[in-house]
Amino acid sequence: YTRTRDLYDDFANVLTQVDALLMLDVYPAGEAPIPGADSRSLCRTIRGRGKVDPILVPDSTQAAEMLASVLTGNDLV
Repeated sequence: YTRTRDLYDDFANVLTQVDALLMLDVYPAGEAPIPGADSRSLCRTIRGRGKVDPILVPDSTQAAEMLASVLTGNDLV
């Protein structure tokens, strides 16, 4: 969570530049959660910038299925 907090604006800036975004939970790396340094907050910030509507993936086991639902012919992952 520390890395997400410290680089929050950088993450939001770069992730706003994609065509589609599926976001999993921030990896905790043994840390306690830091309010505002989580995937839900990042999604809200990115959505607020109006360029991409991120999809929060609630469970990593659903990631492949959710990704398959948005991919098209020449997409890069």
